[in-house]
Amino acid sequence: MQPVRCIWRIVFVLSFVLLVTEQPAGAQPMATYEPDRDNTIYEENENSNGAGLTVTIGRTSGNMGTLSRRALLRFDIAPDLPKGATIDSATLTMGVQRGNPEARDASLYLLTEDWGEGTGASMGGQGVPATAGDATWTCRFSDGAAGCVSGDEWSFAGGSFVGAPSATASVGEEGTTVSWSSAQMAADVQDWFDTPDSNHGWIVIGIEDVTSTSKQLHSREATEPLDRPELAIEYKCPDFDDDGHENVVCGGTDCDDEDDAINPDAPEVCDGIDNDCDPATDDQEACNMMGTGGAGGMGGAAGMGGAAGVGGAAGMGGTTDGSGGGCAVAHRSPTAMSWPFGLSLAVLLAARSRRRAS
Repeated sequence: MQPVRCIWRIVFVLSFVLLVTEQPAGAQPMATYEPDRDNTIYEENENSNGAGLTVTIGRTSGNMGTLSRRALLRFDIAPDLPKGATIDSATLTMGVQRGNPEARDASLYLLTEDWGEGTGASMGGQGVPATAGDATWTCRFSDGAAGCVSGDEWSFAGGSFVGAPSATASVGEEGTTVSWSSAQMAADVQDWFDTPDSNHGWIVIGIEDVTSTSKQLHSREATEPLDRPELAIEYKCPDFDDDGHENVVCGGTDCDDEDDAINPDAPEVCDGIDNDCDPATDDQEACNMMGTGGAGGMGGAAGMGGAAGVGGAAGMGGTTDGSGGGCAVAHRSPTAMSWPFGLSLAVLLAARSRRRAS
């Protein structure tokens, strides 16, 4: 049933051509992400805003005893990057929904503990009572009854985070955007990628020692997709399998950067795999060489092959009844037929083999 195997190899090759698209050579690979969770925590109570359209930072005017607000954001980056990627840059952009029009600094700090997003939603700056699983000022995961079970508290009230900011930027008036970018942010994202269990995101902290400094920023639930927070990262791919060829997703030519036996310089063998990363030659030459011979039938000197026939000097291969042999598809001699005719011939051979087998 060799012709049947040949047909499936051809189908595999054509499918590969349709599915794989390389980036232009020399292009810097980039990926963008929206948060997979975000929330606001409130200093004066156990309120939260896990499903709200905004997150809030800074300090309000002080009415009703309100104090500081902090925003939490997390991005799941690990599944979308190639193995061994190196993060070159990271930029977080958020839109300003409302707040004091004066520009105020806000900083990102790397969170060191996990936290949750529940279903409570607030339209204002006061938040709502936390639902089960929400983060609050004292709880990483609320019990939904103004408290949390043992072990679900923050180690430090207001969020547990690295003391030095990863980046600081000025937050302007309503309708503008703010962007944070730094080498430390790139290092944070690299750590998230290398050790996904360490990825707890960032906490955004505004000016908290002065009243009337609060800002509301669009959250991941914002109605307009363009208003939602976006993390953009640029990265490089290594030659992960050390075969001298870069991954195709980074504009290189290696179609399998985890196997050093598969690259553009690898010899093609008759195994149903694109060893040389060139679908146009997948298995053809190798299979022809394995299927040579035959004194009669469809191949050899007396068959359809011969010096100027379908299979070149060795013909289509096989025994005197025309069966057996290898994948003699489009192994051209100077006067060989085109590949569409070869494909048709392979289909015919498969049909003949099935009839004989029955």
